[in-house]
Amino acid sequence: MSKKRASPDQNAKTATKPVSTRARTASFKAPASSKKPPAATKTTPPKKAAKPLTPFQKWSSGVGALDQFLAFVLEGGHMADFCRQHEFAYTTMLDWINADSSRAEMYARAREDRSDKLADEIVAISDECEYAPITDMSTGQTIAVAFDKTAVARNKLRVDARKWIAAKLKPRVYGDKVQVEGTVDHKVMSDDALLQRLAKLGVSVASIVPVGPTEGGDAG
Repeated sequence: MSKKRASPDQNAKTATKPVSTRARTASFKAPASSKKPPAATKTTPPKKAAKPLTPFQKWSSGVGALDQFLAFVLEGGHMADFCRQHEFAYTTMLDWINADSSRAEMYARAREDRSDKLADEIVAISDECEYAPITDMSTGQTIAVAFDKTAVARNKLRVDARKWIAAKLKPRVYGDKVQVEGTVDHKVMSDDALLQRLAKLGVSVASIVPVGPTEGGDAG
């Protein structure tokens, strides 16, 4: 069979037929963009300010802190006064000392050696003269003021306090009681050896051990 050819009029209508808007939009593809979207910026929270150090942390972290404290004790000071001067708690200082065995041992040795300083202070207080030189601010002259009973009683209290502390810190040297140390060896002796020892000394057993009546003897 032979196909029918399209007439020239039909070909012209087909060529001039407008393309729909939807078809043109579907056939058009926008070029892909080479730019990447901006990355989201991460906001980091602000850092918290460091907690300030306590007075004890500042002191204990310093170089030679323990040596400073031990020197203070050897000069006659005590822990409570040291803590008061440096503005930290007594218990905090005590816990720090006891937390290390070597620190505790050095502190105990310093306290014991402090008793020698107290003994020297006792002698100095006892040797104080009966008159104290005082400068008169109005005239600039030096005058002697005699110690009254109150001053004498106060010095006696100072001496007694130092004597008591020194005796507690180093009782072997400054204590009132003399401690006698020694080793006694107790040996166990048999009865035969004891009788032989008594015989050498001329002691008879009958003279030291009373002999009573026998069970079957006369009662008298």
